[in-house]
Amino acid sequence: MRGRRASGIRAVLTPLVFLTGCSGGEPQSEVAPEAVLLDRTFLGSDEELLLCGRFEVTWGEFGNAPEGTRGDLPATFMSRSEAMAWAASRGLRLPTREEWRGISRGNAGEARATRGVNESNSLELGLGKTLPVGVFERGRTPGGGYDFQGNVWEWLAPSEGSDPETAHAVGGSYASRPSSGLPETWELNPQDRAEDLGFRYVMDAIPFLTDRILPVWLAGGEVDRQMLDQAIGRWDSNQRATVAGILAGSGTDSAFCAWLVGEGSG
Repeated sequence: MRGRRASGIRAVLTPLVFLTGCSGGEPQSEVAPEAVLLDRTFLGSDEELLLCGRFEVTWGEFGNAPEGTRGDLPATFMSRSEAMAWAASRGLRLPTREEWRGISRGNAGEARATRGVNESNSLELGLGKTLPVGVFERGRTPGGGYDFQGNVWEWLAPSEGSDPETAHAVGGSYASRPSSGLPETWELNPQDRAEDLGFRYVMDAIPFLTDRILPVWLAGGEVDRQMLDQAIGRWDSNQRATVAGILAGSGTDSAFCAWLVGEGSG
């Protein structure tokens, strides 16, 4: 991971390796997709134990980018069903409104009332376009998530019993002002599309770790282990202990649980 300066803002350039096995056009077949996926997520809640995308889904991940579009820009102009289908095909899903709000606040409790101009790509910044994901280091959540305010709106999963003709997106975009208090919400038709409308994904942490990460960890590939170490290393010690305790209680490999806590080697 490298950083650069753009208009005084730290830009975080993340690898575009995601289930395609490519990074910058170079084959990365030795990297397990699951390891890359974990590297691009953070543990968003101690209570619900959800893993959440650290960034809005990019064109490099989503595919079918318009010609000449940078792969690290957030993917946009998809309907809610298209976003849900992309996520479901990878064992992921869209967050609910409650999940998104909890994750966007991170471990800090209540949402911040205001944000500075250099903390999100909003109307105040005056750019009028999307920026690469992860640019605003100062706007990062305590858990390690980026762009929960501004850049692009993010589709939410439909709630149980909701009107099938109504959908919602949250977080605002480069064309909206930062919200005060609770995140701004946009009511849409599920088939709507917009140049400032994208999404991010979530997954339940425990089954993902046991079903998809544990086999990769046990296989012991050097590159995979390095990526897994990097991903888990971003979690705080309490989060790691909570997850390891749940897994240990269900009989998960003890060495894997020790690694999660930080007492074992990758």
